[in-house]
Amino acid sequence: MAAPRRLLRNVVSTSSRFCDTGFSLTARSSGVNPLSARFAHSKYSFKSQTSSGVAPLLVRYSSTNSTLPNSLTDRKPATPEEDAYNEARRAEEPSYLITFTCKPCSHRSGHRISKHGYHKGTVLIMCPNCRNRHVISDHLNIFMDTKSTLEDILAKQGQSLRKVTLGEGDMELWPETSNTTDSEVTESSEKKS
Repeated sequence: MAAPRRLLRNVVSTSSRFCDTGFSLTARSSGVNPLSARFAHSKYSFKSQTSSGVAPLLVRYSSTNSTLPNSLTDRKPATPEEDAYNEARRAEEPSYLITFTCKPCSHRSGHRISKHGYHKGTVLIMCPNCRNRHVISDHLNIFMDTKSTLEDILAKQGQSLRKVTLGEGDMELWPETSNTTDSEVTESSEKKS
């Protein structure tokens, strides 16, 4: 029992030092014994005592606390001006249109991805039907050990992806039948245009 009391004494002496600088140490009421060394680190948090509204320098939250801190991904809703700016920016940046069929639910959907994201970042596409996420490219090594694109992912599975150019830009096709050659696909698509 000597160690938990010593820890509590250290915390109390630390809190008196912070009171002079405008910060105090406040205990959380979660029903856990404050002398327990195992939970002592999550029982206390530094809160600002200043009236200027300065954010606290150090805050530690208990995992059992019902009020969690704001996540880094929490955002306020975009204003109409921001939406218009983002739409104009997306219309100008180079991108790919990809249409694929989700294997788990057989739902076919189309998505727009930026070329920069495809060749330099990590791209996931969510199926609108079953909400599964599909890895399209991973250059940041988040999901795979090596940098890879859709071509690499399909090659590992023994499948292939064909690229066909139609004059205005690149279009990637994955034909349902493998009997046609690249020239047949290009000729038939040029006749349709």
